Amino acid sequence: MPESLDFTFLDLVDRYWAQFLGCSPEMLRKEKTQLLPHAGLGDYAGCYIIEFGAAPVVSLPPDEVESYRDIIAGWQPGVVRTAAIAQAAFHDRIARIIGPAFIGYTDTRLFKQLTCGDARLLTDDDEKAVEILRNACQAEEWDHGGSDFRPSEMVGVIRGEQLVAVASYEVWGERIAHISIISHPDARGLGHATTAVSKLTRIVLERDLVPQYRTLQANQPSMAIARRLAFVQYATSMAIRFRPLNANPSGSGTG
Repeated sequence: MPESLDFTFLDLVDRYWAQFLGCSPEMLRKEKTQLLPHAGLGDYAGCYIIEFGAAPVVSLPPDEVESYRDIIAGWQPGVVRTAAIAQAAFHDRIARIIGPAFIGYTDTRLFKQLTCGDARLLTDDDEKAVEILRNACQAEEWDHGGSDFRPSEMVGVIRGEQLVAVASYEVWGERIAHISIISHPDARGLGHATTAVSKLTRIVLERDLVPQYRTLQANQPSMAIARRLAFVQYATSMAIRFRPLNANPSGSGTG
């Protein structure tokens, strides 16, 4: 449990994840693995594993829970970081494994703000610049770090006349601001993404929201942003997308 995170923030975040998983906040940090049917994940065809510093909480489609109950009951803390354990459980059902992923939060006391002279909230006049940035990025990159144009919830870093990075947020639940970041392929490694996230995090805190930062742990530049701005690790997750039951594992339809 991230004891250094503000208690009010921690309580709010715990309640969000408990509702998302369909359980009580007390179930998030049990010594024994918890297996639950999807709640917030709706009809997601796959397994979601998340650890809050204790045994994993595992979410499956409702009609798959009993099929895997005995296998998953034996999972221990750390499974979320070990893809081989999921592979042994689900075999040919797996289309893709996403994770492990870092999920972190910061608060007004912990947050380490940067000098953000080049970063500002976007306005309606910036829509074309955002579209230019989008076209410069690969589609998958934009899906992961970009967002629809919402200027009041977007911070951009502008060098010369070029928009080189955009950080945006989307409110999850009551007050969690999920932050995304995208930067221009020709302007990466120069600190622009960190600057944009720093400015946006300050705005999020001023709006009485809880900043959330999520990224794959293998993405070292993104993890460096989390460390630089003092996002505290709250949980680690892994998503296993299933193939349809009638899919041919050797075929191309991985879903």
